[in-house]
Amino acid sequence: MVRGQAEIAALPIDEEVAALDEARALYATCLVGCHLSVLAACFARVTVADRFDAPPISGNPLNVVRGGAGYALLASFLGGLLLLLLHRAWLGRRTRARLVVEEAAVARRGPDKAMAPKGAAEAPVLEQGKVWGVHY
Repeated sequence: MVRGQAEIAALPIDEEVAALDEARALYATCLVGCHLSVLAACFARVTVADRFDAPPISGNPLNVVRGGAGYALLASFLGGLLLLLLHRAWLGRRTRARLVVEEAAVARRGPDKAMAPKGAAEAPVLEQGKVWGVHY
């Protein structure tokens, strides 16, 4: 048993704090339910067994989107995907630039004095396709 745990367990429950915790839990539950109901109303119910030329699809996959909320959700998803791809491209460019600098340092000073992380006892030997023990 942790020291002082028995004393803490013996303290009376603060009713105001308990009521506030209960209210916050109810609010969080309502908030999650609200979001789920909005998401569920954005698209028509479609199963794998539904024919492509029968309702609700009727030959057009966008027929399953219901109203502006569905299109807003799709736009939000596509915007997030675009930002993810832009971030990956930016990070890839920065990584490649960093590798060029590190490879130049290795060529200039040799593998024993390459740009080691601070506090490292000795610099790691850089292999093709591997930097600091991580494959790329």
